[in-house]
Amino acid sequence: MTDPNAPSGSTPEPQPGYPPYGQPQPYGQQPYGQAPWTGQGGPVGGWGQPPAPKPGVIPLRRLGVGEILDGAISYIRANPKITLGLSAVVITLSQLIQVAARFTEFAGLVTLFSGPVRESDIERMSNTGAGGYVGGLFGTVVGFAAQSLLTGLLMAVISRAVLGRRPRFGEVWAIARPRLLGVFGVILLLVLTLVLVGGVAAGAVVATVAGGLPGGAIAAVALTIVPAALVLLAYLYVSWSLAVPAYVLEDISVLGALRRSFHLVRGQWWRVCGILLLAGVIVVALSFILVIPFAMVGGLLVGMGGSNAGAGAMVFLLVGTVLGGIIAGTITTPFQAGISGLIYYDQRIRREGLDIELARLAEAE
Repeated sequence: MTDPNAPSGSTPEPQPGYPPYGQPQPYGQQPYGQAPWTGQGGPVGGWGQPPAPKPGVIPLRRLGVGEILDGAISYIRANPKITLGLSAVVITLSQLIQVAARFTEFAGLVTLFSGPVRESDIERMSNTGAGGYVGGLFGTVVGFAAQSLLTGLLMAVISRAVLGRRPRFGEVWAIARPRLLGVFGVILLLVLTLVLVGGVAAGAVVATVAGGLPGGAIAAVALTIVPAALVLLAYLYVSWSLAVPAYVLEDISVLGALRRSFHLVRGQWWRVCGILLLAGVIVVALSFILVIPFAMVGGLLVGMGGSNAGAGAMVFLLVGTVLGGIIAGTITTPFQAGISGLIYYDQRIRREGLDIELARLAEAE
């Protein structure tokens, strides 16, 4: 986009964004060192062909699964301060706010373990249920907003890392800031749709049970509705998995981002699903490794502690769990964002020849 305030005759500074959805890709002279475009998403292979340029964390061609995983790690290693630093700050603040919102609930748990359990303690805990629900809901909203903010910022980092740049926070903020509210909307709309599908399926099963049908009929309905709902949830989740990077990196609306993601994933659903599933397994395993030591030590202390040590052990368990969650989130959130962002780039390279535009931008900067 041309800056209207730029002096006459000046050369506009290359922008980190890419051609808007729906506009044709540049055609004509290939950038220096770029293999001829085949129309299939990547340079012509074979002997004697120059390798695809790699100005940043990925080669500018169609990517393999290993290259996407490696790129998601490489952009973190190339920008540790801004990726891990941003994640640590945002997740720590989010966790502290969530703990404060549920302070009454946690304090009740500590009281229960401070000595012999009395009936009055159990009654007091049950009376704080409403407050606990409100605090839990507020904490969920805070965590959701923090995750949206962090994801939007990390997508801006990825957009520069692909071009071989190591951006400062000011540059990342300038790219992501106009899109952050919309990122929240994209994720919220996605989550609400998935919850609605799951809720309708669960409601149908409950209504069937409440209808007084025979056990065989109830089982048949449940075995039909539940698998169908799971398949639909998986289909929607994968089809919309590229909505956030599309929204941050293209000038489109929230609904346009969901449609854009459908367009990019279409025809490659199983491949995208497989990559996301593999990345999810890695994230779960890593989170388990990072969180479980704190929970195990706290649990042992709670079990071994007497009436005087129980409260301290419970505090250690709660603090350790929160600390483990912060450490795990600081590492896994940038990785997950990297996977999503690089799948987005790979799909655009395959469908639209974005590698040519990326090579041009990398040379121009």
